[in-house]
Amino acid sequence: MAEDQARDALASAHRASARALAESYKSLAVIYGAEMVPRVQAARLLVVGAGGVGCELLKDLVQTGFTCVEVVDMDGIDVSNLNRQFLFRRRHVGQPKSIVAAEQVQSMRPGTCQVKGVVSNVTDPRFDVSFYRSFTVVCNALDNADARRHVNRMCVAAGVPLVESGSTGYKGQVDVVIPGKTECYDCKPKVPPKTFAVCTIRSTPDKPEHCIVWAKYLYSLLFGPRDESNVLTDIQGIHESCSDEGNHARHESPQAYALHVAASVFQRDIETQISMEDLWTRRAPPTALDVKGLAAKEEEVSFGGSNASAPRESVSRRVDLSVQDCWSTAYSARVFLDVIAFIKRYRADKIGTLSFDKDDAVAMAFVAAAANLRAAAYGVELVSPFKAKGIAGNIVHAVATTNAIVAGLVVLQVLRILSDPIAYGQSHRAAFVTSHLTGAVGRQFLINNEVSKPPNLTCVTCSRGYAALKIPLADYTLGEFLTRVVQNALCAKTVALVLKNDLLFDSDDGADDVEKEMYDANLKKGLVELGFSNGCILEVSDLVLNRSCLVCITDVSQKEARAFPDGFLLDGGMKENVAHVEANTLDMGSSARKSEDDAGLEMWSGPTVESRKHALDADGQETEGPPRTKRAKVNLNDIIEL
Repeated sequence: MAEDQARDALASAHRASARALAESYKSLAVIYGAEMVPRVQAARLLVVGAGGVGCELLKDLVQTGFTCVEVVDMDGIDVSNLNRQFLFRRRHVGQPKSIVAAEQVQSMRPGTCQVKGVVSNVTDPRFDVSFYRSFTVVCNALDNADARRHVNRMCVAAGVPLVESGSTGYKGQVDVVIPGKTECYDCKPKVPPKTFAVCTIRSTPDKPEHCIVWAKYLYSLLFGPRDESNVLTDIQGIHESCSDEGNHARHESPQAYALHVAASVFQRDIETQISMEDLWTRRAPPTALDVKGLAAKEEEVSFGGSNASAPRESVSRRVDLSVQDCWSTAYSARVFLDVIAFIKRYRADKIGTLSFDKDDAVAMAFVAAAANLRAAAYGVELVSPFKAKGIAGNIVHAVATTNAIVAGLVVLQVLRILSDPIAYGQSHRAAFVTSHLTGAVGRQFLINNEVSKPPNLTCVTCSRGYAALKIPLADYTLGEFLTRVVQNALCAKTVALVLKNDLLFDSDDGADDVEKEMYDANLKKGLVELGFSNGCILEVSDLVLNRSCLVCITDVSQKEARAFPDGFLLDGGMKENVAHVEANTLDMGSSARKSEDDAGLEMWSGPTVESRKHALDADGQETEGPPRTKRAKVNLNDIIEL
């Protein structure tokens, strides 16, 4: 009886799902025309990221009528996700986001859609060009630039439309990359990360941000690997607390150790700063703090007591880092001493290897308390632990409504691509969600748009050709690869080959005897020995014809290779470096001009660049650097080997 009831309930759910799907298709036909329905039915979508925007997007896609969706995310579900990532419940904490999100969304339309969750880093080599080409559209819902840059370049290489999205507080943006027709993620300049002067952090803080950065440095100094570049290494007496000879050899109790650190940092060091009278001609000097005396005003904070098996959970229960109110200076002193003692007692074996993690309650409690004590000493505004976490982790706290709006805009962009992908690339508009009404009086909007620009000719991603190569790597030497693939298939004669930023071969006549000997030796080596692997990218440059190409390599078996007429399969080809020619015509200055394109990505451009593996520093000494050839260079680690 129970089985029959369950079967009937499932059949009823499937019928309801089918009716809802039919209604979705009916609406699509009314708005976009009847021809849109089969396009949506046949579309295969890849969603990268199952966070705030990703959860909303997966729901919207399924409700719209898409029946084949794959979602990739490497993260697990945390309690902090539950307030805005509505697909997750408390019972899901600790489980993979992608798997749970796929199950939850599929349950909305049982029997009518297939949503697959993949737990992996999207930069994994198995997600090669052929993987991206298996999808109609790729949707990015990521929260970090490196992954976005990677997916962007793989989509450009695969020729697959990419819908890029993101939100920050009340603001959001949705843009579309149509390879070869619109600018890509790398075409646009990026805002450099906010930095602070070292002297401000070390001696004259005047903002909460300065104090929090200082607290992170202190955490690294006390508990992380030895780093001579840490701005706090000059604090007198602190070395006795954190050095290998001191910290691990000291026999003082955890509480005594904490008091020693507090005295070094908030008394002796501040007294030293006060003595530098030139610093305080325009502002009041700091005040040394008696951390022990302040802490005595508060009850001891228990960070787990005698139970060392779950220290992080213990800290989360006893120290509420989500409160919006500021801790008092006395309470900050109490937390500061107790958290140091806790780390000394329960994480002693990890001292010297720890690094700050905003999601580690112990580390965050230390930074919040230390930053507030620093602020109190220098007369800086105190901040709540909640705000301190946002600053320490460079977090702009997500707003669920913004995520929902952005996700809806992503779906509209996908539908526009499917309606006419060719014409759409010529009239694409990016959408922006603003935190307030903008525009002329009477025509004010929260969502605005602008016409997207064509590809940037100087973009390291759009300015070169792409090719996908399937080949049995173990069967080829570099010499055979050069002859059969590069010279015969790609029609490149005078070439340079760069893999993972290493110049493997250069047929330029300017090479010296040592370099020629190295290149000749490489030609006799196997591809695997030289570092070729599945998913790697090889840069091929024709030095005479001024053409270049990034070859995305997929390693296949000998059996699969025998099915290819040439023993390998090549799709794509070389592209003339128009951008580089124009740049050389406009600027005939220095022979090797270095310009920074965005954070973590550098290009070397100029009319002539020496074909060497080393760069010269300001003193004329050779230093390790990107290989130099007669064309613009890009750090390939930023493209695929992340």
